[in-house]
Amino acid sequence: MSWTTIRLKHLFSSVQNGIWGDEPAYDGTDVFCARGTDFDRTTNRVCVSKMPRRSIEPRALSRHQLRPGDLVLEKSGGSADQPVGSVAIFDQPVRAVCSNFNARLQVVDSVEPRFACYLMNGLYWSGFTRQFIKQTTGIQNLDADAFLAQRCEVPSIEEQRRVARFLDVETARIDDLRSHRTAQRSVLAEKERFVLDQIFVGDFSVRLRMKYLLAAKPRYGVLVPEFVDDGGVPFVRINDLVDLESKISQLRQIPRSLSRQYRTTVVRPGDVLVSVVGTLGRSTVASPLLAGANVNRAIAILRTQPGVSPELLSAWTSTSAFETQAMIATGNDSAQRTLGMEDLANFDVMWPADIHEQERVLRDLTSIQTAFGRMRRAIDRQLETLAERRQALIMAAVTGQIDVTTAGRFAAAATATTGGAA
Repeated sequence: MSWTTIRLKHLFSSVQNGIWGDEPAYDGTDVFCARGTDFDRTTNRVCVSKMPRRSIEPRALSRHQLRPGDLVLEKSGGSADQPVGSVAIFDQPVRAVCSNFNARLQVVDSVEPRFACYLMNGLYWSGFTRQFIKQTTGIQNLDADAFLAQRCEVPSIEEQRRVARFLDVETARIDDLRSHRTAQRSVLAEKERFVLDQIFVGDFSVRLRMKYLLAAKPRYGVLVPEFVDDGGVPFVRINDLVDLESKISQLRQIPRSLSRQYRTTVVRPGDVLVSVVGTLGRSTVASPLLAGANVNRAIAILRTQPGVSPELLSAWTSTSAFETQAMIATGNDSAQRTLGMEDLANFDVMWPADIHEQERVLRDLTSIQTAFGRMRRAIDRQLETLAERRQALIMAAVTGQIDVTTAGRFAAAATATTGGAA
C-alpha cells in the first residue's frame, strides 16, 4: 500500500481565520458561531446545541460560512488540561461560521474530511501539537503556519475512506464502553452520598448550628488575585480542591503582601476548604504541606474547634443536608450561586453527641471512603485505559501502522477485554 509524504497544509485548499461578527439582529439573518467550547471532544464534531448566534454581514458570510466536511481548528484559548490545537469536523445542517479564535480548514478533493479530522486529532492527542503553542498571557495561541508546515503521510482517498469507516466503528465501540463506565461512576457517587447521609443520622446525633463547631467565623478568600512567578504564596482555586494534595507544587502564587491583606484565610493544617461559589460543597482538609497558602473568593475556610474532626466536617459538606440548605440559601441568585458566610455559619448540622461517638463515626467514614475510593479508582483506570486505547488506535490507523481491512475483529476483541467489568 502506497502512502505519500506531504505537508499538512496540502490537505487543505483553504485556511481561513474565523469571524465573531456583531450582536444578533434577531431578524432571521443571524448565523451560528462555532467556538472551541462547542467542540464535542469525544466525537470530534462541532456541536450546535450551545452555539451563540451572531450577525454577519453577507459579504463576510460568503467568505467564512462553514460547509459540511470543513474542519474547525482551535487556534486560541485552551488551558493546562486542555491545550489549544484540537480539531472538529462540521457536519451540521445550519448556517454557521467559526469564531475569530478558530480557523476554517477546507479539505482538497483528494482528501476524505473524516480522515483529515482523525489525523489532525491524532497529532493533537499524541502531544505533537504542543510544540507549536505560544503563551505570553493567560491565552494559548497555536502557530498554525508552523504546525501546518509539518510533514505527514497519506494514502489514496479510497484507503482514507476505509480508515475513516474503520475508526468510526471502533471509536464508537470504545465511546459506548466509556459511556457505560461513566454512568457506573455516577451511580457509585449517588450510592456513596446515600451511605454518607446515613452516617450523620441516628440516635447518637444532635442538631446544632455549624458555627458552634468552628473556632472562627467562616471567611471568603482573595477577591481579586494578582499572580507572581515565584517568591509568593501558594494560591488555591476552586478547581484545585479535587485531589489538592497532588497539585500543591503546581499551585499558582500571589504576592505575600496581598496574602497579608487576607490574613484570616491564610491556611493552617486541618482547615476545611469548601467551595461557596458556583459548585457548592466541594471540600478538602488542608495538609501540613499547604500551611501558609491562601484561597480565592470562591472558597471559604472552616477552622474547627479543638476536638471537632475536620475530616468529618469536610465529609458533611458532601451530604444531601448540606446541598439542600445551600440551595435554599442561594435560591434567589440570578447568576452564579454564591453562599453567604452568615448563612453557612448557621447551617443545621447533625453531629455526634460526644467525642467517643465522633471517633466511631469517623472510623465508619474512613472505612466507607476507602471502599468507595477503591471502586472509583477501578472505574477511573478503565476510563483512562479506554481513552488511551482510542488515541492509540487512531494514530495507528492514520499512520498506516495497522491494516484496517483486517484489524476490525482484533480491535473489537481488545476493546471488549479493556472495558471488562470492574
